[in-house]
Amino acid sequence: MGQNPGVRTRPLGLISTPKNPVNSTENKPRRFILRLGSAEHSNVDDYEPHQQLGCTSDGFIKSTPILLRSDCSDGVAKPKFHSTKGHDRRIHALIHEVDDIPPTAWLLTFTGALSQLARYGITVAWQNYLQNPRDGVMPGALELGQAKATTIRDAYLFFQYLTPSVFAVVLDAWIGRYKTIMLSLALLVVGYLMSMLTALSATLEYGAGVGGLAAAMVFIGLGQGGISAIQYPFIRDQIPEIETRVKKNKRGELVAMNQKLTIQYVFNGYYWMVNVASLFSIPTALMEKHIDFWAVYLLPICIPIVSTAPVIICKKRLVKLPPQGNVLPHASQVIWIAIRSRFRLTAANPEYRAAPHKHDVL
Repeated sequence: MGQNPGVRTRPLGLISTPKNPVNSTENKPRRFILRLGSAEHSNVDDYEPHQQLGCTSDGFIKSTPILLRSDCSDGVAKPKFHSTKGHDRRIHALIHEVDDIPPTAWLLTFTGALSQLARYGITVAWQNYLQNPRDGVMPGALELGQAKATTIRDAYLFFQYLTPSVFAVVLDAWIGRYKTIMLSLALLVVGYLMSMLTALSATLEYGAGVGGLAAAMVFIGLGQGGISAIQYPFIRDQIPEIETRVKKNKRGELVAMNQKLTIQYVFNGYYWMVNVASLFSIPTALMEKHIDFWAVYLLPICIPIVSTAPVIICKKRLVKLPPQGNVLPHASQVIWIAIRSRFRLTAANPEYRAAPHKHDVL
């Protein structure tokens, strides 16, 4: 089979046995082998019609057709194809690119980045709000001093990083990720609203500033912990499980659409959004100086509401897996069994636990 002039490397082709092989009948099945060349290919349209077997109209190749046996009952070869796995060495020879990303994945990354934006904006203002007096040179309200203000802020951060492993994990196992996200956003709105109301001048005069801020920190910590624990797997759920496939890109080249690169690309975009959101601490510092703290706490109230509306509108398009439990309770039980068995993890093996003198299997 001759090679087309425009093809730089070996094209995608079918190598068959001769039309009339020796010692064979006309209806005897023939073997067809499809081989991929190097990583660079020219246009798929340059190939012969019989070389495009297994291709779709949009340029996709149905996975990767390989070794096949044809049905020659009518004298015409009819190859039958089956798929290979994504790690096939012939697919590895191609250039790997990012596959199509569902809009719901970007929607959830945008929602998560906005929640981080609100968190950066409100936590930066807490130090001055707790430390300095209301009518001092520096902006402030509660006049607790630097030591107490730093202790309270550090206690909140510890609580926030603790809640994902307790609060959100339990909710994920019971009500699912979508409802956990919505509940977490609702808790954030309640916490930010309490912060704003207790930062008003009239409320501070009645001495409700410290108690209101403490209650707001609890709600904000629970809400932020829920989002931090569920956001990443929920974004991953939106990317479909598809094996590595071959497609003709806009430049007319054959490339492998890699799911791992797609997932990496989505989360890189999410972390870039979070980095941009961290810059929100700059305008909040100016607002607490030139306006007041209630204005600083007002913006975080609007941000979760704005980010929640698209999630509710696109509810039917989101991939919502049913609650499937969580691995942390089982992992904790395994560790506890190992501790009771003189730090031997083998004591938690199902075979060991199924022995007559031991407990039932986990």
